[in-house]
Amino acid sequence: MVATGDDPEAESPDGKKTGKKTYSNQPARPNKALPDDRPPTDAEAEKYNDTQIDKTKLASIEAELDRTGVKAALLAKRYGIINLALLTNGQWADAMANFKVTPNRKNPKLDL
Repeated sequence: MVATGDDPEAESPDGKKTGKKTYSNQPARPNKALPDDRPPTDAEAEKYNDTQIDKTKLASIEAELDRTGVKAALLAKRYGIINLALLTNGQWADAMANFKVTPNRKNPKLDL
């Protein structure tokens, strides 16, 4: 069973509210954005692509900038933003696709 959290509306057998955790026999879903295993609709995909990236995706962009030697300001200018944290998921996917074909920088930065 998977705990689904405190349920303030849970009632004891005598009808009083208990506020105890509720449980479900359904397995926990890793992607709570979609209610089932169906592919996203065009509207859902567009909404996702327009949302801001999370810290993990920002870190992956920064790692690629370091690997390739591309300047953060150049990437920000390309997408019309002032800070890479403002990238959307769609822009992130596009940038990562471009980084995939970008070679490593010739003179790697030395950590001294």
